[in-house]
Amino acid sequence: LLNLSAQVETSVQGVVIDIVYQGQRLEPALNVAEACSGMRLLMAFLALGVAMAYLHDRPWFHRLVLLAVTVPIAVMCNIVRVTMTGFLYVFVHPRYTQGIYHDMLGLAMLPLALALHSLVAWVLTDLFVDVENETEAPTVIRRAQPVVEGHHG
Repeated sequence: LLNLSAQVETSVQGVVIDIVYQGQRLEPALNVAEACSGMRLLMAFLALGVAMAYLHDRPWFHRLVLLAVTVPIAVMCNIVRVTMTGFLYVFVHPRYTQGIYHDMLGLAMLPLALALHSLVAWVLTDLFVDVENETEAPTVIRRAQPVVEGHHG
């Protein structure tokens, strides 16, 4: 995703992202360390997925889908995290990719994951109609207009 910027070229070698910005190689290379691999947050994402699946009264297949999308959501959030880290590294300052800034960016992925789970839950709710809860269409009864003396309508 960093390559989408016209001024940035990247190459990945294992967990190291080499970045060339405006023709100049940035040093040190961006190292996607073990802390940024997303595996630590995966447990938090799994807990969030379990909570989303069981907090509301849902059919079993809704719950199964909410659990199944937990890992893809975790992967997508980690892609967003690494990409944002790269943009901060290139366009702002490398210090914002380390320490407390790095940790805060990781914690910011939890609301993103919650929003994505909520979106999936909303789609599931509106995608299927529960036939058992459907009632007959309401019958519209028109009342006769009162006749006012002198007027015939």
